Amino acid sequence: MPKKSDKLKDILRNLNKKYGKNTVYYANDEKEKERFPFNVKVIDNFIGGGIPVGNFTITYGASGVGKSTLAYTQIAYLQKKDLVCCLLDLEHSFDPRYAEKIGIDNKKLILISPDNAEEAMDIIIQLCKEKVVNYICLDSIQALTPVGENETSRGLEKSMEKNEMALLARQMGKFLRRIGTPVYKANIAFLFIGQTRTKGLGTFFATEGLSGGHALKHWASLILKMQKGMKSEAPKVKKEVVGFSCIITIEKHKLYGCSPANSKIQIPFYFDGGFYEKKEEENSNKKKGKKKISEVSKEKAN
Repeated sequence: MPKKSDKLKDILRNLNKKYGKNTVYYANDEKEKERFPFNVKVIDNFIGGGIPVGNFTITYGASGVGKSTLAYTQIAYLQKKDLVCCLLDLEHSFDPRYAEKIGIDNKKLILISPDNAEEAMDIIIQLCKEKVVNYICLDSIQALTPVGENETSRGLEKSMEKNEMALLARQMGKFLRRIGTPVYKANIAFLFIGQTRTKGLGTFFATEGLSGGHALKHWASLILKMQKGMKSEAPKVKKEVVGFSCIITIEKHKLYGCSPANSKIQIPFYFDGGFYEKKEEENSNKKKGKKKISEVSKEKAN
């Protein structure tokens, strides 16, 4: 009589032969999730090394809190590692000069500007299935415009008076179900950028949330909320405000080494270049330089 272990091996072998290699396997064969850092040390340490590869990450917040700039900073870093990055510019707000200032090589960046949500989703699905990119950033969720919002089933343009309830949320749920496995198998880090949406009854019981449906939150392995801090905490140079204080909150995560949910950090954002630590590096380098000069002058004096 064959042992259970031998029978199980035969079953696993037959299942993988039928449904594809590595469809059924032991948990210790699962590789540790790779991380793509933002290249901002404080943020990367906060989230355990970076955003997960093969899964979805969401950064969202009010306008002007540095969401796109943070993504640009990450793209610039990944390009230096010879990774292929793709940006879906659904807001049509991409500025090549600003991107270059952050450090992006525009010659290597794949920029996609589709006409509607369905086109964007089809393009992403194709890229993932072909395994030709390493990183995809969608900017932004709210700019995804389903065809049904503008056109009737006969292809006629809809009146602005007609409302479509939860059309994007339904499309997003379908899209995530189709794209989840290809993103995982292709080892792609997928970053969604979104804006805050006020929920509640008028000014009473109002809360800020993420639009795009509940499916987004369920599929995301990491959700970061970004908001501005107090004006008094903004970075200054000679009493002149040169940026603002940004508060980043972890709303959800499924990652080892990441700070607990609802943890917060505060980091300065500079108008001349976003999130970076050059100010601190320059100051430390200047101090080191002054020390070396003083040491040399002392040696000469002696």
